[in-house]
Amino acid sequence: LGLAGPALAVDPDRLRDGCVWRTTEEEAQHIQTCTFSSTSLGQDVTVQVRPSSNAPGSTEQGVYFLDGLGSNPEYSSWALPAAGAVDTYSTSYNLVMPAGGAGQWMTNWQQAPTGASAAPQWDTFVGEELPGYLADNFDIGTTNNAIVGVSMSGAPAVIIGLNHPDVFSVIRSYSGYYQTNSPFGWIAIPLIQILRANIDNGLSAMWGLPFSAGNAWAENDVSTRISVAAAN
Repeated sequence: LGLAGPALAVDPDRLRDGCVWRTTEEEAQHIQTCTFSSTSLGQDVTVQVRPSSNAPGSTEQGVYFLDGLGSNPEYSSWALPAAGAVDTYSTSYNLVMPAGGAGQWMTNWQQAPTGASAAPQWDTFVGEELPGYLADNFDIGTTNNAIVGVSMSGAPAVIIGLNHPDVFSVIRSYSGYYQTNSPFGWIAIPLIQILRANIDNGLSAMWGLPFSAGNAWAENDVSTRISVAAAN
């Protein structure tokens, strides 16, 4: 009575429901490509997971990797050999690699971006919905995880980590842009979304028009939010 069952993540060869081996190379590396319906995103979402090889009963944590501007809805660029993440990280860690969200800045939108039918809530998905899915299907813990972002997702990785300190205790960002709540941010981010992702309403739909009531540009500005980390 009261004993925990063996950790599911110690069985990296077993495909979970809704998961496939996308390629023979990824099967050899134990990278499962899983698709499920996301309430936060309002659509099916793909997440690649490399389960750990820990002994039964181990405490399982995940390293969440967020993709860059040109993210592909079918797989994460972090899972590709050129990224080096899978080969670099010990199999004692569960690697979690969400796919998709090109140009959507891995954040909670106030309105639907161009071409979408719903306003994606990436912060909610990564910080709340995805940890629950991973706990249920891979026995990955919902606390003391790490989150990593690059380029487009560099600043959002920090913001998500700060917004969900119970889930993430380690944050790493590569080549992110942090001063979003400034004239340069108001111009550069929507322009990048137009040129690279064909999203032409980012200025108003993502965080609301600057200076408008209820806009969230300041809430997503790492340069001002980072002080929260000192108290966390």
